[in-house]
Amino acid sequence: MIPQTIPLLGHTIQVFVAKPGEWAFGEDCCGIWLPTLHQIHISGEIDQSLQLHTFFHEMVHAILDMMNHKLGRNEVFVDTLAGLLHQALTGAVYPKPARKRVSKK
Repeated sequence: MIPQTIPLLGHTIQVFVAKPGEWAFGEDCCGIWLPTLHQIHISGEIDQSLQLHTFFHEMVHAILDMMNHKLGRNEVFVDTLAGLLHQALTGAVYPKPARKRVSKK
C-alpha cells in the first residue's frame, strides 16, 4: 500500500498516484520526486506492484536529496536500493502477537 504522506527530516512529503489518463510527466516516466514541493507523483497507468516499487524509488531520491548526497542522481544505485527496501519491507515476516492469558479465579 502506498502512503499518502511520509515524514522526512521534519517535512511532510505528499504522495500522489495519478488516475489513469491524468499522468502529466510523460509515458516513459513512472514516477517523479519534486523536491521544491516536497511531493512524490506516481503514474496510475502502471500496475500496483510497479507503483509500489516506484514509490520506494522516489522515496530513496527524496532521502538522498535531503542528505545532499551525490548518489541521489545515480539511477542504478537508487533503483537497486529501492528494490531492496521494497523486498525487505513487503516480504518481512513478523511474529504474531502473543495472546494474553486470562487467569481463572
